[in-house]
Amino acid sequence: MDRPAEPDLRELMGIIGHDFADPSLLRLALVHRSYQSEHGEPDSNERLEFL
Repeated sequence: MDRPAEPDLRELMGIIGHDFADPSLLRLALVHRSYQSEHGEPDSNERLEFL
């Protein structure tokens, strides 16, 4: 699975009806630890657990 492009995040924001000030936080929220380790992502959604 390829990394989602910015237009895909914009489309998702339109579908859910919310514009994120920082779309990278939306992307981070969608990255599971198993995907992170398999695809070399720098962070996973676990980073957001304590916010």
